[in-house]
Amino acid sequence: MVEYLRVLSLLTDPAAHGDDPADSFTVVVPALPGYGFSDRCLDRRPNRRWIADLFHLLMVEQLGYERYVAHGDDIGGGVISRIGLRNPPGLLAVQTASPISPYLSPADKLTAAEQSFVDASEQWDHDVGAYDHVQATRPRTLSLALNDSPVGLAAWILEKWLTWSDPATRDRLSPDELLTNVMIYWLTQTIGSSMRFYVPATAPPLGPGEAITAPASVLIPHEPHLPVPPESWLRRAYPAMQRCVVLEHGGHFLASEDPHRFTAEIRQTFRPYRRR
Repeated sequence: MVEYLRVLSLLTDPAAHGDDPADSFTVVVPALPGYGFSDRCLDRRPNRRWIADLFHLLMVEQLGYERYVAHGDDIGGGVISRIGLRNPPGLLAVQTASPISPYLSPADKLTAAEQSFVDASEQWDHDVGAYDHVQATRPRTLSLALNDSPVGLAAWILEKWLTWSDPATRDRLSPDELLTNVMIYWLTQTIGSSMRFYVPATAPPLGPGEAITAPASVLIPHEPHLPVPPESWLRRAYPAMQRCVVLEHGGHFLASEDPHRFTAEIRQTFRPYRRR
């Protein structure tokens, strides 16, 4: 949530920043269940598809929007992809900075570039994916330790801000912003409930015949060591992909690292869907 604070004014009031007033958006930034100030949902087992349906109902039934577009990063990017998978009435387009993998049958043949990407992704998981494995297999054990130690919690969270941000834009992350992110988890005691979304059952993959059929854009951050998927791989999951942008600057936390670039990508992606 804090990650997006720098871009809210840019998106909602571009004229105040010397930009075209026609590029303004009404912005809704819901917290994922189990994170921050949202309900921890300890009485249920939410997954990304359930949240996708929940967020669509929020937009069309609770807030009354007849049409909307949606962007997401990280786990939120997976949720946004699954809204695009449902492609419900009212959804115009989606953009994700964390694309999901396509369904592959035993008969599917990968190109050399696709196989290279799969191999590089497996190597990335081996080299730096320990956090994912621990959170997926022992979330309760880990959450007890992190909930008991503010230093441990800060180390666990801020290591990702260090290693997933682009070295070229990392110095734009202020200490206050970083500590605020940690404090939200600490004060609400949601580090444990947030870890549940790393359990494989909470991220059901695409099945046979499933694809994101809504108009989609994919934004690939300039994250150190993260392999870049080839366009053919992305189109297997996103056959209606309209744009694919591989960033030369700005890492995993783009809205904080480079808010103006983040805003520019939002405007460019969704401008065609405005009412004329």
